[in-house]
Amino acid sequence: MSGVNHVAGGVVFTGIYLSMADINIFSSAAFLFFTAFFSLLPDIDHTSSILGKPFYPISRYLDLKFGHRTITHSLICYIVLIVIVKIFELIITGGNVITNIFIWAYASHLILDMLTIKGIPLLYPFKKNPCVIPGNPKYRFHASDFKTEAMMFGFFILLAFSLQDLFANGFWNTYNRKWNSLKALHTEKIIYDKVINVNYDYEEKGVSYTGTGALIDANLEKALLFDKGFVLISSDNKINKLTPVRTPYKISFHEIYFSEITLDSLMHIIKDKPITALSIRSNLPIEFAKDNRPQSGLSVDLQNIYNPVLKGNSIDSIDINMQRDMLIAEEEINILKSKIAEQMQAEEIFQTQKRESQRNYDSIHQSIQSLDLATKERAIKDVQSAKSHLAQFQNHTYNPTNTLKIAQEKVSFLKSKQHIYKQQTVSGFMEFFTIN
Repeated sequence: MSGVNHVAGGVVFTGIYLSMADINIFSSAAFLFFTAFFSLLPDIDHTSSILGKPFYPISRYLDLKFGHRTITHSLICYIVLIVIVKIFELIITGGNVITNIFIWAYASHLILDMLTIKGIPLLYPFKKNPCVIPGNPKYRFHASDFKTEAMMFGFFILLAFSLQDLFANGFWNTYNRKWNSLKALHTEKIIYDKVINVNYDYEEKGVSYTGTGALIDANLEKALLFDKGFVLISSDNKINKLTPVRTPYKISFHEIYFSEITLDSLMHIIKDKPITALSIRSNLPIEFAKDNRPQSGLSVDLQNIYNPVLKGNSIDSIDINMQRDMLIAEEEINILKSKIAEQMQAEEIFQTQKRESQRNYDSIHQSIQSLDLATKERAIKDVQSAKSHLAQFQNHTYNPTNTLKIAQEKVSFLKSKQHIYKQQTVSGFMEFFTIN
């Protein structure tokens, strides 16, 4: 078969098989070069071949020593060259892409030559019998026939263009895109380590949802996507379309641990981040939503959320002990007010009696100055008794407002302390991902 057809056939053959390993030979000029080179390499034993001319000393030696379609078309040469290419690739790049290209490109040359009338001696030098496909010669190609070569070339070119989607997306991605199933997404997630976008169309409880989201996780029962928010598609939904599209982007997962920060600081951290796990412990209750239901608590554990709403509180509940003491103090004030009212009434009586005693004393003291001896003598006799009676009123003090004021100040203090003001702080961790 001609060198042109070996290149065309080698590209198609290698591209198809490497698509199963998610290697696109059209993604790199170097890959295409190695594919073409290895597809022509077995014919280096012919001085007139495409590689035989630039490597003339080698091709002449092989042609004189072994002849055309002998050692370079044998399995032993094929295996030895695989080992050599693998060693060189490990030393230079540490990869295996070039080795894979060699395996399939070189094999394509051998297979295409087996389809010709002459065939090739695969077991050379142990056996020189030609190996052919198929056994009947009338179904094999004539390598020197121009019409046959042209038809083969046209066939390879047609295949190369028609299989561009296969080459670009890989065999398994192309296969999985045909099934619109969660199993296909699960398989695709396993075999491809970069970001997979999913064009989805499904119905849940009669409502249709469509869009494109990055595949975060998938199993046989459900798939988790991110499309400006998390989208969960389960086997219970009516699935119309689930088309995976591979991208060159990488998804990276990150963890952030935080301790004793304010809720506002936490909201700033989590803003616009696709969060796969969020665990919070707070010194004061937090209001949040989980499974579309409002909840409140000192701990929050959420999964697969985007821009959650978290509301805090800077005041704790009323201190029960403080409230009890305040009620007791208010009751004391009421009792004091009642007592004060009684005391004030008694004080008015006392003051009236004091004024009468003072008037009596003043009257007796004035009578002492009287010219009437009988009146004067009677006044001198009564003055000491009147003075003693007045003296019992002089040492009396009364200040009912002091006790009431103290009780009122106590109530004011307790009212100010019945609410305990605290700065809300939170601790915990979060896991989120980025795509770049």
